[in-house]
Amino acid sequence: MPADDPVLRAVRESLRSLSLPQDGCLIAAVSGGVDSMVMAHALYTAGVRLIVAHVDHGLRGIDSDADAELVRTFAGALGAPLECIDIGAALAAGSNEGS
Repeated sequence: MPADDPVLRAVRESLRSLSLPQDGCLIAAVSGGVDSMVMAHALYTAGVRLIVAHVDHGLRGIDSDADAELVRTFAGALGAPLECIDIGAALAAGSNEGS
């Protein structure tokens, strides 16, 4: 992303207005869609330490799995820690507890 990119410029201005601690980090909720991927990439490019978070609801079968894998790969490429929660698996496990 070029330094004069309008998205990056807007992210930097927003970050300045938040007065975040110099050594702090942000948790970026990333779905795997274009919007959240661009947001996380812009934050990373702006120099923000990120934790990438993804919630896999498991509602779209293999498409949900593909989103989770895309986010894993993306976080790895940024060198950002990843917190991925598989709600679908948790719900399935919970519904089988009484069986």
